[in-house]
Amino acid sequence: MAVTTPGLSGELLPAVRDPASLHQALDLGYRQVLVERGSLLAMVGPLVTAARQGIAIFVNLDGVEGLAPDSAALAFVATDLGLSGVISVKPHVLKDASRFRLRTIQRIHALDSTGLETGLRTLASPAPQALALLRRWPSRMSWAPSGRSPRCRFGALAT
Repeated sequence: MAVTTPGLSGELLPAVRDPASLHQALDLGYRQVLVERGSLLAMVGPLVTAARQGIAIFVNLDGVEGLAPDSAALAFVATDLGLSGVISVKPHVLKDASRFRLRTIQRIHALDSTGLETGLRTLASPAPQALALLRRWPSRMSWAPSGRSPRCRFGALAT
């Protein structure tokens, strides 16, 4: 689903964590997915198959089990798996990813205006292709059913 704002564009990427959620996203027609968490080893086969079919697959190097945010992982993601790109909060990892022709998304945790300013000052060079801006809502929400207080995390991806 595309989001349009004057001077800004963005995409919603479904976050997948296992082969079932990957298949569900593909069945819904998504052509881009984000492997947010979970075991990469459990998903390698379906991920490689999807990548060969032209699906853009991004891997969260900070959250996926089985990958360290280093050059060896970037080489593996780019050459052995043939995935499209990576997402990380670490600018030095994203800078290294460009050597492997991976698309890059820099994640910024914008808990407040100071967090946003700090995140923008740490942008990788070369600049990432997109920013993932995350904000966590307060732990207590008055609209929560039955007195439950869910922790919700909302994100926006700007390109």
